[in-house]
Amino acid sequence: MPYCSNCGSQIQQQAKFCPNCGTPVGAGEARPPTGYQVRAQETANSGSDAEDYLSDPYLRQYKPIQPDANLPFRLQDGEVILKEFRPSKRVIAKFAVNGLVGIIFLFIFIVPFVISILPSVAASNAFLYAVAIIVGLIAAFLLIGGLFGYLGYTKYRYWITNHRTIGRRGMVGYSLDSMPLENVADVIVMRGVFDRILGIASIYVQPIGGSGFMMPVRGFGMNRYSGSNSFMGLQPQETPEIQQLIFHLRDIRKRETGRVL
Repeated sequence: MPYCSNCGSQIQQQAKFCPNCGTPVGAGEARPPTGYQVRAQETANSGSDAEDYLSDPYLRQYKPIQPDANLPFRLQDGEVILKEFRPSKRVIAKFAVNGLVGIIFLFIFIVPFVISILPSVAASNAFLYAVAIIVGLIAAFLLIGGLFGYLGYTKYRYWITNHRTIGRRGMVGYSLDSMPLENVADVIVMRGVFDRILGIASIYVQPIGGSGFMMPVRGFGMNRYSGSNSFMGLQPQETPEIQQLIFHLRDIRKRETGRVL
C-alpha cells in the first residue's frame, strides 16, 4: 500500500486523496510513516488510544484507575484515569484563615461605625461593646470559614486522564471543569504564606492564552489565575509529580492531536 507524502498514513490503491490529511496522492515523494505515525494509525483503526499511552515508559508506573459508579463525568473514547486525588484536610483551615480578609474589613470599617452609633453610652462602655461585637464577628467568620472548608473538602476532587485535567469544586452544589491537555500552556505550583504555614500547596493548570492576575493581598491565599484549572490544598511533596505528569501527558497529547506548538 502507498503512503501519504505529507502525514505518512496508508492510502488505498485507488484513492486520489489521503483519508487522513487530504493531500493529493502523488504530491511529492511518498515516505514510510514514522513510529509515532504508525501508532497514531493503529489508534485510529482501533478507536482507542489508551494502550498507546500506557506503553509509554514513564507512564508504566500509573495503572489505569477503575472509575467508580459515582464518577461525575463521562470518559471519552480511549480515555483512562491515570491519577485521582483530593485535597488535604488542612484545606479546611485554609478556608477558615481566608476569613481574615473579612476581619480586616471589619476593623477598617465596622469598628468606627459601631462606636459612632453608641453616642449615649460612656466612651469606655462603647469601646467594650465594640470589642465584644468584633470578637463575636471574628468567631463567626472563622466558624463559617471552617464550615465552608469542611464542605469544600468533601466536594473537592481532582483527576488526571490521558486526555485532560478535571476538577470538581463546590460547597453545597459543585462545579466540574476540565482542560484538554493539548491546551495546557503551563503548570504553576504556588504556596502562599498561609499555605506554607499549613503545609499545603496549590497547582494552577494554565491554558494557552490564559492570563494570571494578582489580588491586592499577594501570598495570603488571594492569588488567582483566570481560566485555570486549579487544584488546591495538595501535599507539597506530591506537586512536582503532578506537574511532571501533566507536562508529559500534554506533550504526548499534542503529538496525538497534531498541536505541536
